[in-house]
Amino acid sequence: YLTQLIQLAFSLGVVSLLSAFFIFPLLHAENYSSISGITSQDLFGVQFYKLQYSIALMQPYWNGEELKVFFQQPIKFYFWVYPIFAFSALFFAKKDKKIIYFSLIAIFGIFMGKSANAPFGFVYSWLYYHLPFFNFFREPLQWWVIIGFSYAVLIAYFFYYFYQEIEKLSKRKFPNRAFINIFAKILVTLPVIFLVLSIAIPAYDGRLGHGLNP
Repeated sequence: YLTQLIQLAFSLGVVSLLSAFFIFPLLHAENYSSISGITSQDLFGVQFYKLQYSIALMQPYWNGEELKVFFQQPIKFYFWVYPIFAFSALFFAKKDKKIIYFSLIAIFGIFMGKSANAPFGFVYSWLYYHLPFFNFFREPLQWWVIIGFSYAVLIAYFFYYFYQEIEKLSKRKFPNRAFINIFAKILVTLPVIFLVLSIAIPAYDGRLGHGLNP
């Protein structure tokens, strides 16, 4: 059990560091009345952060070109690449049990990231109004950090073991296996590269908001 506890502590530590963008300002706030003003309000964004957006990890205001705040946008089809590749790692769960561990973390993040929406939306509402400090999660985007972290690990596992399967298959079926290996790996990797660039480029040029503009 010591190994599992270390893995859990490491995961919580990574998630805490990734959440530092909203934790540190709270710790160094000079005027706590503004914080209490936020935490005393009702849940925010329940009508936007639905289950499908949490699974696809797509900001509901993003229309593919810019943020349209408070205007829910349809999910872009290519955002489904994230969960498809991430949970495809479960095909290789017998080779590494940590895949199940990170899949459960992803599912937990998805459940919390949908806020008080169905299914079982009452759970989030109850936690928000009754569990101490949970009212800092007025908007569920903070939980998406857990989803993104889990997806990143699961996608890495998927590619690692899938590349191994490609190499095994090419050795048995194709004499010119070097070309087949490279071609198959590029073909599978391109969708993820395209998806990352579809977010990275708008973040760089400021279309995701001036706060992300270097």
